[in-house]
Amino acid sequence: MIVFQIQAWLLSDSVPRNDFVSANREGIYSLLGYLALYYLSSVLGSFISSTGIRLKSWIYRDLQLLLWTLVLFALQKLCESLFGPPSRRIVNAPYIIEMLVFHTFMTAGFLFVQLVSFFGWAAQMPQFKRDENAFELLQPCLLRAINKNAMCFFIIANVLTGVVNMLGIPSKYSGQYQSTACITLYILIVCASIFALSKRRRS
Repeated sequence: MIVFQIQAWLLSDSVPRNDFVSANREGIYSLLGYLALYYLSSVLGSFISSTGIRLKSWIYRDLQLLLWTLVLFALQKLCESLFGPPSRRIVNAPYIIEMLVFHTFMTAGFLFVQLVSFFGWAAQMPQFKRDENAFELLQPCLLRAINKNAMCFFIIANVLTGVVNMLGIPSKYSGQYQSTACITLYILIVCASIFALSKRRRS
């Protein structure tokens, strides 16, 4: 009951904003949620980084991530039934768990692609030493380009976001196919730009 009363106060348009706390109530309350999301993401990162260098251990880790995705998804549905739908505005518990579900699933998907690609790269590489991490030697060119030019990648993505906003694309009312096409084109342009920049710097 207390949680619903707090959420109603935070999201109400009739509550006056006549002091610092009431004027910034969503931001103050959501700070706790973002801190929780940060620390939970750090736990996920530590869980992944503790994986050994053997290929079998990474396959096992990918299966664990998929299992955690299912567990977190069930927990998200439980939280939604107790606290209502996810809200990015106040970063409530359903939203935090929804973000964990999304990022855990995407990490598992990216790791799966990395594992599948590993076999093709390994055929073209010399024998690995016992203490070497094969994933570091067989790093995809796009991942290497982003890691070496992280600030440029961030700037390009933000500039392109501004361009999309200046074009006046009504993203709020766009259909699912138009939205998917827009975000796909956005990702392709950002990735192609950073890859071209990295290739130019190497040459």
